[in-house]
Amino acid sequence: MGLDLYKLPITPFLHTAHTWSQVAAYFDAIGKWGVTLFVEIGVDKGGLAAFMWARQTFHPEFNYLGVELHTHVVDPRLNACVLYGDAFSDHIIDVVRSAVNKSSGPCLLLCDNGNKPRELATYAPIIRSGDIVAVHDYGVEIHQKDLGPVLSWEFVGYLEADLPMWKKP
Repeated sequence: MGLDLYKLPITPFLHTAHTWSQVAAYFDAIGKWGVTLFVEIGVDKGGLAAFMWARQTFHPEFNYLGVELHTHVVDPRLNACVLYGDAFSDHIIDVVRSAVNKSSGPCLLLCDNGNKPRELATYAPIIRSGDIVAVHDYGVEIHQKDLGPVLSWEFVGYLEADLPMWKKP
């Protein structure tokens, strides 16, 4: 009866590049803004994806879509929620655009791949009014000068010092 919790792809040994407080901050933002779609550009090994997949399992109104270039780095248990390919290819951009447009509520798009300024420039135009964009590693891999697409948007705060977010008007 019900969901077999032992089959969820969450273990204490699943790698995440995010701190536990960052993971908690994402969930706080999802709840605060009623996010129904979380798009992660740059999944890496899939630690954050596993948490989002679990949320999707327990909250049917919530969806997660991860994008990752390297198939060999992501835990294979997460293949159902990760789209593999170049985040800058027309195909991947179209799939993300379609998912955003089909979302019944706000989308939170996280730029966390290897070229965050280009990710922001590529994906900021795709999200809708009321959607949110966040960038990981602010001040290290992306800087104030790279924020052109979102500078006129409402700054909604930092999830943590290196995780600023903006809401599209």
